[in-house]
Amino acid sequence: MAYINSRIAEFNLNKINEEGYLKYRTLYNKEGSGYDTPLDLFTITRFSFNQIIRFNNKMEFNAAFGKNRSSFNDNMRNNTVAFHPRI
Repeated sequence: MAYINSRIAEFNLNKINEEGYLKYRTLYNKEGSGYDTPLDLFTITRFSFNQIIRFNNKMEFNAAFGKNRSSFNDNMRNNTVAFHPRI
């Protein structure tokens, strides 16, 4: 959970910060950036439109920002923590 929280804080991800989301998405797509782990994909999708995972023909993540829709809220955080031991 610390990794997810650090990325959220680093990019100030929330329901209205599209600029932070786009910066994170750009770094996620940049090969060798260190922002392309499975946890980064999980984190960025929490803030994408309807929390979708979508890639273009270049295999770049390109889901739009989920303004006023998507976030890593307390309910999702609790469910993630509860689910983690099961995997």
